[in-house]
Amino acid sequence: MCGRFTNKLTWTEIVQLYRLTDPPMNLRPRYNIAPTQDVLAVVEDGGRHARTMRWGLVPDWAGEPLRASTINARAETVADKPLWREPFRRRRCVIPASSFFEWKASAGGKQPYLIERADGRPLSFAGLWDRNEALGLVSCAIVVCAASRQMRPFHDRMPVILDGDGIDRWLAEPAQELLVPSPLALRFQPVSKAVNSPRNEGPELIEPAYGTQPSDPGPLFARDRDRN
Repeated sequence: MCGRFTNKLTWTEIVQLYRLTDPPMNLRPRYNIAPTQDVLAVVEDGGRHARTMRWGLVPDWAGEPLRASTINARAETVADKPLWREPFRRRRCVIPASSFFEWKASAGGKQPYLIERADGRPLSFAGLWDRNEALGLVSCAIVVCAASRQMRPFHDRMPVILDGDGIDRWLAEPAQELLVPSPLALRFQPVSKAVNSPRNEGPELIEPAYGTQPSDPGPLFARDRDRN
């Protein structure tokens, strides 16, 4: 599951990370990106380009946005389900992020956690996109897979995080074998419950919650794919 994330990357960082050839875009930091909002996605379309898309895929055959949630596509069914099949074959993307949020049950109610790479580097989510000409809409979804051992205390699903050559390969071909739990070490930090509302935005949403300590999965930080 991925229902909220952040993107603080500058245009220069995005150009360097994905080797874009686009003219500069005026980007602002985003601290609480929510479904149906616009997100930045990188596509391979006669070159490597950044595009703004609605988060929540609306297929080309739909007369209106679907009532069912289409913000996430399950990795196990992207090649077969009618909603995802054509985007998986022809319209894959990478969605840059700095971190994402997940909620964990606690005595005081569900506690939001900010989840980021332990080394502080950007995240690259595997995504699918589509264009609905009738609605004049370009939209996308984040591909999710089974949770790694690090993520299981928080949720049984997680976004597919691509790294290194996996980014290039995903943009070039429908490689379903890439859609697996990431072995990258992650860091988990409790944050303010203000992030629960998509109306809230700002850097204070990613600050450590008062009186809390980061969640330490200990040995689960090991980069050991076989243990995921």
